[in-house]
Amino acid sequence: MSLPQAVVIQFPGSNCEYETQRALDVVGFDARIVRWNDDFGAIVTADVVVLPGGFSFQDRVRAGAISAKLPIVEKVKQASENGALVLGICNGCQILVEAGLVPQL
Repeated sequence: MSLPQAVVIQFPGSNCEYETQRALDVVGFDARIVRWNDDFGAIVTADVVVLPGGFSFQDRVRAGAISAKLPIVEKVKQASENGALVLGICNGCQILVEAGLVPQL
């Protein structure tokens, strides 16, 4: 039986992506880090997608605003639509908000 797949996305300025990968591995996922400009195929089929904290693109405009416009975030949306759990930690959550992936009440 194969392990559930997890992807940790690394944006320029992210931090803790390696610790996040290790934590996911410890709790039973097969986790890998995917860079913002790398092959996006693993994201769409992942069971879990994590956007770690940090200061993506140095938060030049608004926190997460630049990263939210990248093509990789479209793949995160697709993964979510396919049933993947999506977690944003700190700046990762800000990216998800900017991308419209956090429901507004």
